[in-house]
Amino acid sequence: MLKTKELSIGYNGTVLLSGLNLSFPQGSLTAVIGRNAAGKSTLLRTLAGLQKSLSGTIDILSTDSRKLSKAQLSRLVALVLTDPVAEQNLSIRELVALGRQPYTGFWGRLTEEDEKIIDQALDSLGIRDIEMKNIGEISDGQRQKAMIAKCLAQQCKILILDEPTAFLDAWSREELFRYLRVLAREGYCIIISTHELSLAEKYCDNIISL
Repeated sequence: MLKTKELSIGYNGTVLLSGLNLSFPQGSLTAVIGRNAAGKSTLLRTLAGLQKSLSGTIDILSTDSRKLSKAQLSRLVALVLTDPVAEQNLSIRELVALGRQPYTGFWGRLTEEDEKIIDQALDSLGIRDIEMKNIGEISDGQRQKAMIAKCLAQQCKILILDEPTAFLDAWSREELFRYLRVLAREGYCIIISTHELSLAEKYCDNIISL
C-alpha cells in the first residue's frame, strides 16, 4: 500500500537518512525503532506527507505521492502525532468527528451517514460511553484511543502513529499493540514508531531499525 524508492529525509537540506527502499503491505503492522534523534518521527512525517522528502519517491497505492493533492492524501493516510491535542475543550465525539473533514466540504456539516461512521469508530475503540467527556478531562490512554478513532472516522486504510504508547502505563501499552494488530488484520496498513522493543517483537509483522 505504501512504498519508498531511494528516499532521503531530513531538514533544511540536511540528510538524516538516505537510500530508503521500504515496503508496507496491506494487513500489516510495522514498527520503526531506533534511538532518539535517529529519524523515526521525521520518517513518519515524511511518509504521511506532512514533511517534504529531500529526494526519492513515496508511492501510495501505486501513485507517486507528489501527484496527490492534500485532499486526496487526507483520504488515504491518517497520522497521529505525540503532540498534545490542542482542542482541549472538544468532547471526544467532536474530536473524532474532525476525521470527517475530508468528506464534509467547506461548511463541515455532518450527514446521517457521517454520524454513523463516527459511532462505528467510537464503538470500535470502546469509548462510546465517554464520548461527551472533554479531551482535557480524560486519561492519556483514552486520549490515544480517541485519536485512533478519529483516524478510523477518516476512513483511511493507511494509519501512521508516532510513538502511540508514549505516556501510557504498561497494561495500556500492551492493549494498544494488541488492538493495532487486530486492526491491521482487518485490512489496514499500520506504521508506528516505538521504543517498546519487546511489544514490537510480539505483535508486529515487520520491524525497521534505524
